[in-house]
Amino acid sequence: MRLSRSVTMFLCKLNLLIQFSHRIEFIFRQTLRKVCRDLRNFIKDVKPDYHFTNISITLDPYSLDLTFNISDDDRKKITARYRNDGLNCYVSLVKPCGKNSEHLLNTNYIDCFSTDFAIAMSSQKTIVQQFFFVNAWELHAKDLMRNVKSQNSLLKVTNSELFTSEPSRIVDFLQLLDPNYLETIKISGDCFMNKLTKITEICELEQFKKAKELEILSFFVTTPLEYFSHFEKVTVCYISVNDEMLRSLKQMFITSPNLSSFSIQFSSYCDRDLISSCFGPPDEQLSNHDTSKWVMMIPGSDDVLLVEVKSSCVQFERKKNN
Repeated sequence: MRLSRSVTMFLCKLNLLIQFSHRIEFIFRQTLRKVCRDLRNFIKDVKPDYHFTNISITLDPYSLDLTFNISDDDRKKITARYRNDGLNCYVSLVKPCGKNSEHLLNTNYIDCFSTDFAIAMSSQKTIVQQFFFVNAWELHAKDLMRNVKSQNSLLKVTNSELFTSEPSRIVDFLQLLDPNYLETIKISGDCFMNKLTKITEICELEQFKKAKELEILSFFVTTPLEYFSHFEKVTVCYISVNDEMLRSLKQMFITSPNLSSFSIQFSSYCDRDLISSCFGPPDEQLSNHDTSKWVMMIPGSDDVLLVEVKSSCVQFERKKNN
């Protein structure tokens, strides 16, 4: 059956448009999406290939920034800004070239961002190496994470970092990520809390159980150290340390061969006599005025355990016995 000339021309134009949508850069593709509803739906259906290595989301009281391919080279950085204007939204391209804002009437800026982000992630063909979420405005953070979660499948991310002053956001953040790809979890913020209110819920997440490295620097945790024994590297904050915690850490290095480093930061000064009561006197040759060090054999292993104590930090590290 021969196709009519009009149908043939239509198919040629359609194929040309598909090829064009695949070849143009992300920033021009996003501009094309906002020309009309038909083009927006077309780009969504075609799903051009994206290969973003780094993604950053920054939420503040007035705007939301989405940055792809974070790099020292500005030519590789793409930042779109979604600015809140009551019931409306301004969308502008901050980098690489800058562009006048597009004023979208009756459009919530979080909804607008969520739609754009979902379309970009549905076309992402590679694993994202770095995913950074800055929550500097708690009022809209929950709505933002809920929108991202509802419009996306789990994000394939290797290294993740959350900046927040609200502990309850940690669970929301981790639930965005695919546990089968996640290796590093970093939590930081601009204030300290006396306790991490949902640490039990966090520990039950598959993302927490399967990750290899954990760093929590903005909240004092109260959960037992054994909850972290499956990690390879750990940095956490406690209000203080005691002899039971120190002995527990030593036992973890004996029973968990994958554990290579465990660092505890705390608010009070570390009493070196406390360490000595557990492990004996420090190694005088390795120690100095600011740092005391202990070296111990690990039973059943060729490795040794190096314990290093500074003013407000104690670190356990597995070393090869040279």
